[in-house]
Amino acid sequence: APVFPQSGCLGATRVPQLSQQPPPPRLSQADADLLRDYDNLFRIFYNYPPLLDSVQIADAYVQCKSLLTLADMYDALGVAGPRVDHHLLQFRGRLWKQVAKYPVSYLRLGYLARSKVIFQEALIHVVGQWPAGERSIRQQLPPVVLDVIEDKVDELEETVARVEARLFRLSLTNSRGERVAPTA
Repeated sequence: APVFPQSGCLGATRVPQLSQQPPPPRLSQADADLLRDYDNLFRIFYNYPPLLDSVQIADAYVQCKSLLTLADMYDALGVAGPRVDHHLLQFRGRLWKQVAKYPVSYLRLGYLARSKVIFQEALIHVVGQWPAGERSIRQQLPPVVLDVIEDKVDELEETVARVEARLFRLSLTNSRGERVAPTA
């Protein structure tokens, strides 16, 4: 084994103790979230699954939304969207309850993630509740999505009118075979 002299060049240098180093600065929650989003985006770029909450769907939604917002900044929705879609679909029934509860939010998320299933389910709820929340929908969603919503609302109104007309023309009879008209 080599023998080092006790004095001289090597002996004169002091090695700082690790305990004397100041602790690294703590990240704010916003910085930690941004770091998580970048980490997940790079994971996706390198074909690794993102680390998203798989227990709490509300937390998973927030993480997915923020990841998609970052991916949109880098024109990477085509890559990140399917990963987000896959992750959220693993929640199954809990996802559909959340979509029914917050359809506008999930419509936007489904649009960004290019998720046909989530977008379609949220669209059903938005169209069924139309025009409730129309102002916020117009502010949050691109015009192409608004066109789809308005077309579906028109289709629904036409279908309801056809069914109501058929029901009105339906001839009902009583037990004696006499025609009975609908009562108002």
